[in-house]
Parts: sequence; structure tokens; C-alpha cells
Amino acid sequence: MDGKSAQLSPVQQFYVAVGSPEVKLTTLVDLLLALQANGPFGCAVICSSRDALDSLVSWLTPIQHTAVRCLHSDLSDDARTSMLQMYAKDLDHALRYQPQEREGSQAEDSEAKKQTRDASAGAEDSNGNAALTIGHSSTAERALAHVLVSTDAGLRVAESTGLPASLALIVHFDLPQRKEVYLKRMGLFARRSPLKFTVFFVTAGEVAAFRMVESFSSGSIDVMPVHISDIFPSQR
Repeated sequence: MDGKSAQLSPVQQFYVAVGSPEVKLTTLVDLLLALQANGPFGCAVICSSRDALDSLVSWLTPIQHTAVRCLHSDLSDDARTSMLQMYAKDLDHALRYQPQEREGSQAEDSEAKKQTRDASAGAEDSNGNAALTIGHSSTAERALAHVLVSTDAGLRVAESTGLPASLALIVHFDLPQRKEVYLKRMGLFARRSPLKFTVFFVTAGEVAAFRMVESFSSGSIDVMPVHISDIFPSQR
């Protein structure tokens, strides 16, 4: 990496082998549900195209106790900055939230999710496109999984500040195809978080591409442990 690498906290890198691109979606859902058992957490999921982003948002939004926000190149710079700020605020609030304060709130979750989806379905961005700004404050306050889905182009807004410091996990839903893309993704990881993990999803036909990613890294990329608690400590 560049001269900033000495300031970055160590990042533990793992990979998950999946049989097909379709299985990546269900594997991601399983991962998020498993992590919810440890308490609130922040996760960024990076993909390479808008189509992949749309599929991810569609799959992740209905998951209980999950708040989803997204960044993509069709949003203006101001809209992306605002989205990233809202995500960071929601995540910070969730990490400060006491577990007992969530008791009694589960009955309201499904209705809040429905209202959020209904409101988002009718929204449009400044370019007249459907605005995928999923995530409502009332839902986010009760969420355990705070997920930021972004394309590589959408992440440009974070180049000057990095991702939120409390973000502890990045999922590379699509493998970076070039070294500069890999370095940019890793360099955007918040510099103040003491615990950082990144997971690469690797399909059966991407072994060669994954070997190339391994050559980009200065450290090892290990297979993801079966038990999430082995690497991701409880936040409760």
C-alpha cells in the first residue's frame, strides 16, 4: 500500500467459497443473520455493478433487524455524502444502544419495514431514477445489522474520509479485478477501528481471479471459520 498503510489497523482477511453467483446472495444473508447473534454491527458490501447492487438491496432489505443504505454513481455527490453520513449516524447510535432498550420493539419491525419499502418505492433521485435509499430512522434504531451496499464508483465519496470508524467488516461480494481497485477498497476501511475483518466471496469459476487478489495482499487470506464467533467478538 501507500504511505498511509502504516497508519491502518491490521485487517484480517478471509474468503468464502460458493458454488455459483446465485449462492453468494444466500450465503451473504446467512452471514448477516449469524452476526446478528453477536449484537449490533456495521458491514459494507462492495459489488462491481449497479445490477448487482439492485439485487443485493432487494435481498437484504426484508431481513429482520437489518437496515440497508446504498451508494452508487447515479446519486449526486451531495446525495452520496448525505447517505454515508446517515449510515454512520445510525451505526453509531446502534452501537451505543443498550440491548434492554430494544425489548418490546420487535412487534413493530415488520410494519416499519413495510412503510420504508413503500416510501422508497415512490421516491426518485435527481436524475429521475428510482432512488435506492433504503433505510428509515425508526427501523435503523432497532436494527442489529447496518449494511452499506456500494459499487466501487459509489465509494468515491469516502475517499477523503474513509468509511465510518465503527465499521468492522467489509464483504467483497464481487472480487476486485485490478490491484488499484483492491488497494482502494482496503484503503477506504476506517483507520481508527481496532478490529477489522474483510471477506471475499469466491465462486467456482473465480479461482484464478482470487489467486490474483491474493497476490495483491501483503498478508494471508484464510478460509472463513465455520463459527463466526471465532473471529467476530460479541458487541453485547
